Amino acid sequence: IFYQSHSFGFAGYTVSGGSLLTGGFLNTGSINGSVLLASSTLSGGWANTGNFTGGLTVVQSELNDGLTNSGSLQGSAGALLSIFSSTVTGGITNSGQIGNNSLEGILIGGGQFSQSAYSGSKIAGSVINTGTVNAIYSLLVRASTIAGDIENHGQLGSGGLGIGIIESEISGRLLNTGFVSGGDPAAMVIKGSQILGGIDNNQGTFNGQSFIRNSTVINGITNSGAFNSSLSITNSTMAGGVRTSGYVNGLNFGTYQSNFYQQAAGTFSGGVVNSGVIQGYAVALMFNGATISGGLTNTGSIITQYTGAANALK
Repeated sequence: IFYQSHSFGFAGYTVSGGSLLTGGFLNTGSINGSVLLASSTLSGGWANTGNFTGGLTVVQSELNDGLTNSGSLQGSAGALLSIFSSTVTGGITNSGQIGNNSLEGILIGGGQFSQSAYSGSKIAGSVINTGTVNAIYSLLVRASTIAGDIENHGQLGSGGLGIGIIESEISGRLLNTGFVSGGDPAAMVIKGSQILGGIDNNQGTFNGQSFIRNSTVINGITNSGAFNSSLSITNSTMAGGVRTSGYVNGLNFGTYQSNFYQQAAGTFSGGVVNSGVIQGYAVALMFNGATISGGLTNTGSIITQYTGAANALK
């Protein structure tokens, strides 16, 4: 590992040019700069228990035996943990602090939310957060494959996007037991993707709107926590139904329309079972042009807040 400045615009430790490193990378101290792994192979894992003023970028490379952060990755520009056109075996685990209202936290696959500078990546293992990722785009998976779960047991979000899964395949489940927040665009966006193990909000919180669009979710959605803003499922295929014993502030199946766009309806099997609270302002639970099999079972509460003409069900 050597120090240089290079065309990627980083200043720090660089491994490039078809290098092969064994024995891993471990930082227990402080590094003022970033680490770039480009067109190379690193075996033995990458671990940070210290402090980075910068982060890690993996480009067109292979990183074996896992990537872990239990320390601090800080910076304001760019992504602090980026995996572009690469393979990571052993998964990604964060139990530390990534970002302080930074632009991007954990970025797998492409560029920002609506852009892509590189092709996708493959993570052979799970992506697990038990710490804090404080970034405008906190966790974004784009055009990539996760051969495992995505789990949040900590905190994701800083007013932008909490979790984004775009044009990707997750072979396991999306599990949240922590806190995911977002404003513009949302707490959670799943678009053009496949979630094969279902979505489980297990006593966690999504604080901000959540959207599932043009996607396939197998094994359904289970909620024992809270969706504090609306959950909209549009133009998608869902097998396994929706089971909620927690709180949902507006649940929409089918066509979603705003001043800017309209999404088509979808197909849903497994029904809707509510033993918690589904609440909305004018409409709490909407079925709009969707095909749903499995029925609706309610042993909880479906209520509206609006005192005028309102519909709990529509």
